[in-house]
Parts: sequence; C-alpha cells; structure tokens
Amino acid sequence: GDPHPESLVHWISALDMKSRTMQQAGNMAALFAPALGLNAFGWVGDWMSLYADKGPFWEKFGEAVAKDGEDGAEEFIKDNVGRAPIGLNVEVTNPFKLTAFLAAFRAWIEQTSPGMTAWTNHQHKKQGYVKIAPAGETREELEDEGLDDLALYYAPSAKLLTVTLDESLLKRSINRQLEARALRKAK
Repeated sequence: GDPHPESLVHWISALDMKSRTMQQAGNMAALFAPALGLNAFGWVGDWMSLYADKGPFWEKFGEAVAKDGEDGAEEFIKDNVGRAPIGLNVEVTNPFKLTAFLAAFRAWIEQTSPGMTAWTNHQHKKQGYVKIAPAGETREELEDEGLDDLALYYAPSAKLLTVTLDESLLKRSINRQLEARALRKAK
C-alpha cells in the first residue's frame, strides 16, 4: 500500500475484482465507454489505498478553520483544492491492460468533452507521468475563479497507478517506487 512516513492518514482496502460490485463497475464502464470493453478493470490488483501527506496545505487549512470556522474551511478548500496532498494508489497486475485502459479512457474523455482538457506528458527521474489540465474556455473560467492551477496527475507503472491533484506528492511517490525497485535489485 505504499506506506511512507510523510502520510498523516493512510487507508488501505482490499479489492475483490470478482465481486458483484466490481463486476457491475466494469459493466458500467463498458456502457459509458465501449472501447474499454467488458474487462475494463482487468488491470486492477488486490488493493487500493488513499492517503493524505503532511504539508503546508494542512497548516493553512487549520488557520482558515480557526479564523472562520466551517465557512473558512469551505472557502479554503474551494480556493486550494488543487494543492491538497491527497493520493490514490491502485495495485496494477497487468501494465498492458492498464495502458489500454488509460488510452481508452483518454479517448472517451476527448470524445465526450472535446477541447476541455489538455493532456501533457512529463518526466521525473526518467519516469513518465501525465498532467490533465483544463483547456480552452474551461481554463479561462477556472482562472476567473482563481483555480487556474487545477490539474489531475497520474503516474502509471508496472506495479502501481498513482493519481493525485498535487504534482509534488506524485513525484515523492515516484521517488519511493524507484527506491523500492533499487532495494529489490540489490537483494
């Protein structure tokens, strides 16, 4: 589940991809995006985790709550959601199926919402990741609301898919994966 000392909260859950709920999720995905096929989640492993890492975001959130209570919390989250150091990890059992899923997902997004997103490839320590940001009028509207830096980041690998709104969190996750890989090779 990618345990690490920077996490404030780390929740790990087992996944049963043969369960009725997960089968229904796969069928629903196939209905919405036929290119994903009936086995849309065939790449998903036995677990997923959700975690929140330490950082200045939480200190500033606490200050907003202390100052204005619930209204301060709501306003802070609205203005800073893209900086929330929260990550989602999903175990990957088949990187080829993950690649097919991500390609079909992107095609579906671009078909259903043309011109609303910009997908860019990036690298950290020679490991690829993707940034999905608003584009066109959507970006302009978000800029007017002060949310011009809002983006979703994901890093696929042979063992893990990490998704987050915080690019620095993603880079730390990549660092941990590289360290774990180096330790396995050293054995």
